[in-house]
Amino acid sequence: MRAARRWLGAALLAAWAAAPGETRADRGGLTLELGPSLAVSPRWPVPLRGATGFAAAAPGLVAGLRYATSNELELTLAGLFEAPAGGVASVVDGGGVVVSTASASVSTWGALFGVRFVFGLAWRFHLAAEMGWQHLACTRLSASDDAGGGTAGGGGRDALALAVGAGLDWQATDRLSLALAPRLELLPGAPAVVIVLVPVTLGYSWYVF
Repeated sequence: MRAARRWLGAALLAAWAAAPGETRADRGGLTLELGPSLAVSPRWPVPLRGATGFAAAAPGLVAGLRYATSNELELTLAGLFEAPAGGVASVVDGGGVVVSTASASVSTWGALFGVRFVFGLAWRFHLAAEMGWQHLACTRLSASDDAGGGTAGGGGRDALALAVGAGLDWQATDRLSLALAPRLELLPGAPAVVIVLVPVTLGYSWYVF
């Protein structure tokens, strides 16, 4: 029993010694982060009259900056890019009857600005709220016949972006960190678009002020 207690004490001491002395949320911490993402939308709009849209999932890239104004609050700026994803949408008439199908490739890019509330030390939980702009692009649009009409070849639009998120950060060292930061994005418009974005980013921090 005494040996077990000694081993437990030694393990706790080693874990304490290995924990970072500083955290990314320290006042004045500036973090640059970069990493891959996965974006999923249950209904991506197609710029063709009568098209119902289609579900899409695509890999992407997230790059951002975070500045800690206090130990619990960070200001964030992120750039987003989602690679093109293809899909097929049904085209319906005024009575809801499918009269055609349309295929297209969709993608999006944009930027978000927001705040994060952080809790914890080496392992940190965060809540985020963001807003910004995103461009929705639709290319390689083609219909099986002319029943739908609409934009030949594709189209696009700019949209306001609103996002909320929650995630987990691991402070590996005083400067290096790894973060999982899922977001739920809403792009209002006609029609509105919902995107679930799941980025995994590697961060490097400086302490500037």
